[in-house]
Amino acid sequence: MYRNEVYGHIPNAQYDDATFERLWQDISKPLIKLLVIRSDIDELKVTPLSSEEESYVEKLKEWKELEDGLLEKNDDVERKINDMAKEFMKLRDTVATSNLSKVDQLAKFDFTGKIDGLCKRFQDSARKWFFDELSSWFTDEESGVMILTAGPGVGKSVLSAKVCELFKQCGQLAAYHFCDFRKSDYTKPSSILQSLASQMCDNVEGFRDKLIEILGHENSRNSLSDAFRVLLHDPLHALHRRKPMLIVVDALDESKTDDKSEFLELISDEFPELPKWMKILITSRPELQVKKKLEHFNPVEIHPDDYDHEQDLKHFFRGSLPNLSEDNIIALVRNCEGSFLYAYYLVKELKEMNFVDEANISDYAPKGISGFYEKQFKHLRAGLQGFKPNILKGFVNIVSASKAPLPIKILFECIYLSDEEYEIRNAISNIISEILPVYNDCLTVYHKSLTDWLTLDGYEEHAFAADIAEGTKCLWQACKRIYREIDFQKTVSDFELTREREYALENGGEYLVFVGDTEDFHWLVHVRLNALKLEFCDNFNVDFCRILRMYKTILTEQLYLSIVQHYYISKIFRSMSILESEYLTFRFVYLQSIANGYFDFLKKSIGCKSSARHVLDEAVEMWLEKVTNVNGSDYRIISNAVFSDKLRHIVSSPDNKLLVCLYLNLKVAVFELPSLTIIFELELKQAELSQKDYMHHSILTFSPDSSYFLCNSIRSCVCIRKRKEESFIPHGPANIESCSFSSCGLKLITVEKSLGGVYNSIVKVWDVKKKDVLVQVEMTSPVAVSYCCFSSCNAYIFGIRRYECYLFIWDSATLKELGIKRLCSDTCFTDKDKYQTFPREIPLKHTFIERCHFHLPSGEIICVIPASCCTKSFTWKNRKCVAFSIPSSTLVVYDFINQDVIDRFKIDCLPCGTRINCLSKLNATNFLVCLDSILVVILSFTTTEESSVADFVNSVVKCCTVSPDNLYIACCYENCILTIMSVNNGETLQNVVLQHPPEACWWSESYLWVVCRGVVVKYSYDSTNTTVLGNNLKECDINFHTVLKFAEGVLVVSLNKEREISIFKICNEKLCSQQCPKSIFASSVAISSDRCAVLLYRWAFSSYQLWEAGCENRWELHSAGKLDNLKTEVDSLYLTGLQNHRSSLWLIQDDNDDFFAGDFSLGRIDFSIGTPCLHSIASFWSFTAIKACYVPSNFVLIFLPKCLHVVNISKGATIAK
Repeated sequence: MYRNEVYGHIPNAQYDDATFERLWQDISKPLIKLLVIRSDIDELKVTPLSSEEESYVEKLKEWKELEDGLLEKNDDVERKINDMAKEFMKLRDTVATSNLSKVDQLAKFDFTGKIDGLCKRFQDSARKWFFDELSSWFTDEESGVMILTAGPGVGKSVLSAKVCELFKQCGQLAAYHFCDFRKSDYTKPSSILQSLASQMCDNVEGFRDKLIEILGHENSRNSLSDAFRVLLHDPLHALHRRKPMLIVVDALDESKTDDKSEFLELISDEFPELPKWMKILITSRPELQVKKKLEHFNPVEIHPDDYDHEQDLKHFFRGSLPNLSEDNIIALVRNCEGSFLYAYYLVKELKEMNFVDEANISDYAPKGISGFYEKQFKHLRAGLQGFKPNILKGFVNIVSASKAPLPIKILFECIYLSDEEYEIRNAISNIISEILPVYNDCLTVYHKSLTDWLTLDGYEEHAFAADIAEGTKCLWQACKRIYREIDFQKTVSDFELTREREYALENGGEYLVFVGDTEDFHWLVHVRLNALKLEFCDNFNVDFCRILRMYKTILTEQLYLSIVQHYYISKIFRSMSILESEYLTFRFVYLQSIANGYFDFLKKSIGCKSSARHVLDEAVEMWLEKVTNVNGSDYRIISNAVFSDKLRHIVSSPDNKLLVCLYLNLKVAVFELPSLTIIFELELKQAELSQKDYMHHSILTFSPDSSYFLCNSIRSCVCIRKRKEESFIPHGPANIESCSFSSCGLKLITVEKSLGGVYNSIVKVWDVKKKDVLVQVEMTSPVAVSYCCFSSCNAYIFGIRRYECYLFIWDSATLKELGIKRLCSDTCFTDKDKYQTFPREIPLKHTFIERCHFHLPSGEIICVIPASCCTKSFTWKNRKCVAFSIPSSTLVVYDFINQDVIDRFKIDCLPCGTRINCLSKLNATNFLVCLDSILVVILSFTTTEESSVADFVNSVVKCCTVSPDNLYIACCYENCILTIMSVNNGETLQNVVLQHPPEACWWSESYLWVVCRGVVVKYSYDSTNTTVLGNNLKECDINFHTVLKFAEGVLVVSLNKEREISIFKICNEKLCSQQCPKSIFASSVAISSDRCAVLLYRWAFSSYQLWEAGCENRWELHSAGKLDNLKTEVDSLYLTGLQNHRSSLWLIQDDNDDFFAGDFSLGRIDFSIGTPCLHSIASFWSFTAIKACYVPSNFVLIFLPKCLHVVNISKGATIAK
């Protein structure tokens, strides 16, 4: 007892007197029983402590003082630790805030509130059949995707919310998303994928780390497929197998319409590739597109009259209205017409009414969801009766026509309520919000079926039917007022985005097109307005192709062609992958295109140009201005046709009255020429061609009388008169590589692939009337052919071997080869001879235009013109010519008999790189031109009587240089032509014929120097003369293998194949040989701007040498080394700085298997430091070889296809594109 009660569990080390006395008595009792004398016990109570015991007490006191000290120190340490912990938490929060990961920047939507609200509508006893099926599917490893389809209002969203709640409770919900067609962010497939990935970072163990790791690499997310791979596929596959988890995507049908097809393909093809433990549940309306794309998943369908679905409705009513009789429940289920949405609101209404009269319950139940909406709008009508008349009608029209959540201010403007009528607006807003929710001051239609009901889309007529046309007209007027406000602003920088302005930018164009007021169509091409659309909406938000087709005959020529210009810019540049950049946006490309007049065929958009330039200059953006040759604008547009999708092939009829265009989906359109008025369109059923083959080639061939044409097969043809597809040679080959009619149309020759080998082909001659094969021959590799046609006299057939320039000629009756095996380039025929031009492009390896021909036994001559998009022969200025295009968007008229260029026409409104896919001469001066397979134009070119041969250059530029005053540029071509052009307008001022092939050129203060094969010549230069260059002077003879570099007056050449070099320098306008040791080798050379240093790089040894100029033309080695990390050839090399402060720039392609495509890097070596080494500045990727240009003011220009990068060397970063 003493141990337990006195000292064993006491909270303190002392007792008060009363407690002590009580405890002493308790202790004394057992001692007395043990025969201890009472007096001894009493004496013990008052006896003082012994000396030894007193020392114990003192020791205890010392221990107590020591313990108190330690406790005090411990408290101090604990306080410091707590302070440090608080500082650490602050630091961690600061770091986390300042270093947001790419994962944290992904879209992430929170549907917690929506799920909670929807789950409240769920009746626990309902949908048992579905959860049984869901459970069975969830444990099945074979099926990873489950599709649930049902009509509007059936309860898909409620069911999805309940599934999310249940799986979240058991820790098996990976992610979920609820699409909402009224909220654009919720409908974008890319945002959906991001949100799913963001949620899985929280719900799937280890997913976040894997995603961060993957996003840390250079991964493209340009396409939806790439985004899926990076955000979901790769991170999930990087995780170990675990228990099944679920992804839920609700209301797929409400995803963004423009991207829905691609999203459905992604779900169909890519979602099943996720790990087997990751399951996906998707709900949607049973739209045709959804059913077609996802039918292989065997969707679970809920029909309104399904037995299980009706039982679920009964369970819902029983749970919500437990006192309702079974008969009334059946009646209510029947009135619901399968809609849970209706059932929910019906129950809610009955409870609010405290309805007890079961006998008449069907009178209070609206008949289906249509009745429910009708009752809601009757309630709205009653609430609005005290206000202005026609408010309800205007409201219905506006809501039904609205394309997105509608700002309340725009709604009130459309129903003519001014800002001064605040109280009325507030009251009406409250009434309207009873049936339609208002979020962020925007009115939202809560379900798509309401819009359908208002517009009578699938519903019977009712008193609240909307007038879509009137509503759209009101909305357009509201948007136009906002457009005018924007137009009145002086600068784009003054623009502030509001909900109303954003709504007008996104939807105004579509409303305008629907209204069809062409007087207002100028807003569609308003430059500043479109710039704002692209900045805030990333789209023009209008279908230009549809406008051009609908209003072609109504719009003025200038407005129509301005819309053509915008359409073409959007189609060509919108798909460019280079737009995915913080420096280069579609808005920037659009403004630069307008400023340069790209695709301005009418050349009257001066106002648009100046407006675009003003916006660019205001934003202080770096942009490229095109140098225009005013003397090249000698054309006018006659007519045009635009296409929503790219064309696979086009062909004009022999009589030039028809044009047939073939789409990628085997649909053809037939146009009348030259008006380009569409006659009919037809989807081909029998043109059998596999998609794989179809992507590489297609066949369109007209009959000689232009009455029908063949497409990809001879089994069917399209009859022009009947405008339908008919049987032609039904037993003919399914797929052909080419076909051609004889001039009379009685025979047909076809080339088809042989089953005997991939590179074998069969050539057949058919009797068109009898449908029989007259003769055939099989051509085996390597002599197989891919193209054949008849000669003009029909007695011969000639063809081309696949992938080569070898020509065959056969007797058309026997297909016996005649043995002509070489081309003739002699001038052995005149325009008086019988000849036939070969209109097909032949891959002959000639650097410049050269006529090749061969002779037939009949005396007829076949003339081959190896040029891209070559026309058939025609007469031009009384000469026999063909026309073709060259890469500079120039049309060339070529006299193929005399081998002269008669005319050239520069289509100066086309940007660099525009492809001319097809070219055809129609009549007089009219040419049909197809641009980038989406725009067909007929251009009329104005010609002069004199020939323009003198200033034509048909060759590849070998070298070029700019005059020291930056006024002129000299270009030397491979065909020994030297041209001088003006930098200001691109006009060719002078042409000079060189006597030897040029290799390099450079412009000093007094001379233009040209290094030719075996000789160096120079031309005197005077910028004040109209003739820029004077007479040529021979400087010296020179022998070399190749010119490595000619710049800053220093010439470096290699003397042999081993790349041994020699250096020359221009001193006092004389070319002087420099003294340097022998056996110096280089594959790349850079020359300093002060002409005193040369950098040599030898690729074979990865070594470099820096040579400096000394006295008396002697050169001394300043630095040398080896770059172990450089294993490839150098694309561009530059040497910067002055003596003792030099550095070099290197453009290098990373080592890979693809010579033309890959990663490129820009590096720098500083020779002023101890041990020079190569440091990377910037990197690039290109599918073709790229070039660089150093600008002495600390910049490097990197030229990629259709894109220019501006790199700041000091910052080591791209500053503009």
